[in-house]
Amino acid sequence: MRPPLTRLDDRGVSEVVGYVLLIGVVTVGIVSILLLGGSLVDDIKGDIDDQSTDVSLGSANERLSALSGTRVNSTRFELRGKNPTDVRVRSNASSGHIQLSVNGGRCTATLPLSTIEYDREGARGSVGLQAGGQFTRSADGESSAVVEPPSFTADNGTLDITTYDVTGHIDDRTVRFTKNTNLSETRSRTVGERLTHGHPSCNRPDNVTVTVESRYYGAWADHLADETGRPVTTDPANGTARVYLNQSWLPSRANDATNHVVNLSDASMASVTSNGAPTSAPSYTYSTTTDTLQVDKGVGNNYTAVALPLGNGTQSSSIREVDGDTVYRRPIDVVFVIDESGSMAGDKADATKDAARNFVGAINASSDRVAFVGFNDSSTYHRIEGENDFFTNDTAHANATIDTYVADGGTAINTGLDKANTVHDFRARAGAQKVVILLSDGENSDDSDDDRTLDQSERAAENNVTVFTIGFGNPDEELLRDVANDTGGTYRFADNATELNDVFQNILSNITSVSAIVHRPTTAQLSIGGRRIEPALGYSNPDINRINGSYDINDPRYRGGFEFSASASDGNLINVTAVSYDCEPDAYELTDVFVTNETTNQPYRRVRCTDVDNSSRQVVSPDEAQVFLDGANVSELPDDDEAWYQADLVNDTLAPYISDGELELESNEAVIVFEYTADGETSRIVLLYQIGLDESGSVTEIFDVREVHASVGD
Repeated sequence: MRPPLTRLDDRGVSEVVGYVLLIGVVTVGIVSILLLGGSLVDDIKGDIDDQSTDVSLGSANERLSALSGTRVNSTRFELRGKNPTDVRVRSNASSGHIQLSVNGGRCTATLPLSTIEYDREGARGSVGLQAGGQFTRSADGESSAVVEPPSFTADNGTLDITTYDVTGHIDDRTVRFTKNTNLSETRSRTVGERLTHGHPSCNRPDNVTVTVESRYYGAWADHLADETGRPVTTDPANGTARVYLNQSWLPSRANDATNHVVNLSDASMASVTSNGAPTSAPSYTYSTTTDTLQVDKGVGNNYTAVALPLGNGTQSSSIREVDGDTVYRRPIDVVFVIDESGSMAGDKADATKDAARNFVGAINASSDRVAFVGFNDSSTYHRIEGENDFFTNDTAHANATIDTYVADGGTAINTGLDKANTVHDFRARAGAQKVVILLSDGENSDDSDDDRTLDQSERAAENNVTVFTIGFGNPDEELLRDVANDTGGTYRFADNATELNDVFQNILSNITSVSAIVHRPTTAQLSIGGRRIEPALGYSNPDINRINGSYDINDPRYRGGFEFSASASDGNLINVTAVSYDCEPDAYELTDVFVTNETTNQPYRRVRCTDVDNSSRQVVSPDEAQVFLDGANVSELPDDDEAWYQADLVNDTLAPYISDGELELESNEAVIVFEYTADGETSRIVLLYQIGLDESGSVTEIFDVREVHASVGD
């Protein structure tokens, strides 16, 4: 007999019960919906709409972020879940801003913080887009949170920030953003300049303060704390979050306590000493006598130290007469104008010819030339024997020509001077010194020739011909003196042959010697930590003299490129000294450098020394040296009272560094003026000293800031 089918019966019961329960649940659900009036459905629908809107706002964020680059100028997104009129664009005027402040407000910039925002229905608060981030805010405004982080990052001591200034209204589900490229680039550049160049100190920031004013300030506070790792303060009354970033947070290159930036006026990192004794910090503002500079931050840095002369060398020079038969003397063209009247016969003629021959024998035959003119009642060109020309540098031919002078007839000085001028007009060389030596033993036979003679002296002066006149016998001294004075020459009288020869030699010395500006050999020496540093030239110039291994920076050929450069460690003493020497008596050399006396309009050649007297070595005492730092008052320094041939310290040498009577130097620069007495005159050497990096020239980039300006709509 089969067993009963109990399982089948039980399962049948279960299925019946299941159907009954299902019907019950549905019934309860229907009853609940009827009882609750559909509110649950509305909530579910609202959540779905909010999520849809959140997604579409996230898409808007992505589209806006694309505008921060350089390739995209226009973009769009689809708004889902809300009516377009429910989404607002708040301008930065009502939405807030980000303010960046450097060094306690010395440099500031404000970035716009526009918001694209919608309010959730009921008491669910609002959602907003700011600076590329998405935020939520409670209905009572007491709390907010970050949904997507904004474009504000802080890493390795730098701040990377992108903000958006959006204008317009959203009135369609398809929303288009169009970037104003020019305005965006201009504003971004302006903000960067304000933060780094608004004040000299901002190049090297000591601190940065970031303040965010926003309806979502609480969320911003959390984000700022996460990014910077620094405490953030909030002010609910003003809706702000603020973070302060000190030197320790900023990049190490901005930390002046440890980097290579030097401020010589800051006693905490540098000192200026005199004879081993530190000077007081307040004196830095002006000047102090010194022989030592020192930088010591106590961090083991090595700094590049540089010293270079200012003003094309020194102003150590004096006016002297030097022998012109040296290098670079101008060649000379001399025309002898000799009286051939009857009164010149006999001993006078012989003495004159002998003196002329001695003169010719003493000139430099490689560069100088002579010509000869005679006069009595008229005048004669004495062409050069053997050359049939006017000028010669051949001594034998010149002496032969001198022998052709013959004494006879009366006196017409003007005719001789006329022919001498003509010779210079047609035969003188460009660049040669033009000279006439006029000798006469009497007066013009015709008094009316005196005026004609003076006319010829004026002609000579106009053509830069210098006339030296000689009276021998019974001359018209007044006329001869006037002729010489008209042309810048001199008049001399000779009573006999010996005196006549001396007069000729004196004229030769006058025209071949030079009243020149003689430069005293001077150099500078630099030692760092007891180690002497040799100077170097920025280019090869063998014409600059060397003095015992150092270049003569008082050499008039110096044209820059000379400097000392070496490495100085923290704590090294840096000594800068000046040394001058006497020159050996016969070691002066004329150069091709000229200076014109503006009062007399006379040019003077500069002279340098080629060999020094080592026993005369003179080290400038620290008491004769002054160091000037940035802001030093230089109103009491020597100005235009200097000798005309020396550089004016204030108006020439230091002029590029002076503004309103004060020195304008970089933080790592000092001007050292060595002033001493040499050859009876005040001499000086001026050096510009630099060590490490200067504050204003060494910019530390802290910010990478971009502003995007865009409009909504077509």
